[in-house]
Amino acid sequence: MRRTIMALAAAAFLAAAGGALAAPAIASPGTPWHAAAERVQYHQHPDWRGPSDFEGERWHRRQQRRAYEEERVAEAARREAWRIERERAERRAWRHAQREWYWRHNGH
Repeated sequence: MRRTIMALAAAAFLAAAGGALAAPAIASPGTPWHAAAERVQYHQHPDWRGPSDFEGERWHRRQQRRAYEEERVAEAARREAWRIERERAERRAWRHAQREWYWRHNGH
């Protein structure tokens, strides 16, 4: 009974230590301590290299980018059309004012 409890306690201690005491890292002499440490997988997520449907994701991003660019072009075209209409209205008003001034000041 005592041996079983001691074996379980030792196994629990080694498991809590992360296995570092049970299996020391093997490294060649002269290797720095941080390089000799156990290798750690930094990316725990299964898709750490990216989504499994990478091409589909790229296609989706391209579609979004195209839609955004088309919207930008359409907005620029609307602003340009408004600017042209405003200039035309200003020119009409200016010509009208010039005619008014001419007819008023030339005795007609």
